Amino acid sequence: MDSGITEIVLEVATLLAYTLLSSVLTYAGVVSEQTAIETFASGATGLAVWFLVLGAIALYGGVVAVGRDVVGARLLSLLH
Repeated sequence: MDSGITEIVLEVATLLAYTLLSSVLTYAGVVSEQTAIETFASGATGLAVWFLVLGAIALYGGVVAVGRDVVGARLLSLLH
């Protein structure tokens, strides 16, 4: 009986860790995109493009790679 509870607690803790990772990556992506817009406005185009690419990768990682593929799959497996 204890091993069943331990497995559920570990699964929920892992799910929360991946959710936190997804949130941090998404936040970093949004901040990078905002920085890119401000940098475009100041005239440093090369640096702004770098921030845009970095933000797009972080957003993809946070929303799709970790959020949908890992957190979504683990949540669905936990609920079924």
